[in-house]
Amino acid sequence: MTTTTVAPSTIDDAHAAKNGELHRRYLRAMIDDPDGSYDVPNGALLVLLPDDGDEAFAASEVEIGLLHLRRGRNVYFRHVSLADLPEVPSVDPPRFVRRTRYNPDGSVAAEETAGPDGTWVPAERSEEEGR
Repeated sequence: MTTTTVAPSTIDDAHAAKNGELHRRYLRAMIDDPDGSYDVPNGALLVLLPDDGDEAFAASEVEIGLLHLRRGRNVYFRHVSLADLPEVPSVDPPRFVRRTRYNPDGSVAAEETAGPDGTWVPAERSEEEGR
């Protein structure tokens, strides 16, 4: 007897970005209203299905959820109304904000912070940091 598993459709960057934003907004709603009806079973994969009419997105999310369900994972499907979710700005946090470069003997060669253009500039230490 053979078992066939349906593989999820290819997820492109736009799909991943939409999914990420949807989850950020849902999480913000949970934080803003902890007494709301946002119960998600502990350890479950949360699959959000928005009411925006994007059938291809919803079908792909259901497909992914079912794939995980077949693999024995607890999956929680939730239909959400976008009008009920708060807007959350999408901000990519900087990968590094401060770094320390060392000399071969282990002494500090330089302390730098990320400048607004992504280049490293010498760090200024606060009085609490002691210099």
